[in-house]
Amino acid sequence: MQCPNCGKNNLPNAKFCENCGQSLGPMQQDLIQPLPPKKSNAGKYILGIVIGLLLSLLAVGVIILVNNSYAKRPATDSPKIKKVVVKDPGSSQEKKSASKKESSSERKKASSTEVKNSSSSSQSENSRVPSPVLADGQMTSWTTNLAGTGDEEILVIQGTDQVTMSHNTAGPSGTNMHNDGTFTIENANADGTSFTIDTVGDVTISGDTLTLDRQGHQVTYHFKTYTQSDAGAKQTTPDSYNDDDDYYEAD
Repeated sequence: MQCPNCGKNNLPNAKFCENCGQSLGPMQQDLIQPLPPKKSNAGKYILGIVIGLLLSLLAVGVIILVNNSYAKRPATDSPKIKKVVVKDPGSSQEKKSASKKESSSERKKASSTEVKNSSSSSQSENSRVPSPVLADGQMTSWTTNLAGTGDEEILVIQGTDQVTMSHNTAGPSGTNMHNDGTFTIENANADGTSFTIDTVGDVTISGDTLTLDRQGHQVTYHFKTYTQSDAGAKQTTPDSYNDDDDYYEAD
């Protein structure tokens, strides 16, 4: 038996150590046996704390979700009311009819405008005064009465140097033509819109209007016809007056 005090090997039945006198009895050995180490419970406490925190967070999340669900839900469930719109067939029919009338009216207005524009364009094209007004082989006629009824004075510009003047007088037996004579053109500008008729007066042409100033007395003529002979630079383009439309057009 080994001595627990000094480590001496003694006889199996020895009660005391031969070396140090230490008691080798069974009760002494039991008393001097070391106590087992105490196990630590810190890990269990930490695990319990973590589980408690997780459960607390889960409970808080559930409470928040429930509160939000109740907050979004309306206070009282009211029955849904469907709106039913009853159309008046008579009113709808009247609106359609009015719309059709308006469309028809607009089409008529557009058509009328196109006709007027076309007429104006044709009138402007057919009554256009040539430029220059004075040209070899060219003749333009001017009148004080475009309607062609009643008294009128006529002025005919021939070429670049002559003007023939005449007048028509309406009488019981018809219209009488009187030739007033042929006069010389002087002091004409480049396009022939301003010149002097010898012994008669000064002429100014603006668009389709010719003004003759006879010593302060002004007479207004309107463009009537435009003709060029074969000697001119252009082909013959006679015009004729249209009583229905009040403008001249090419034949």
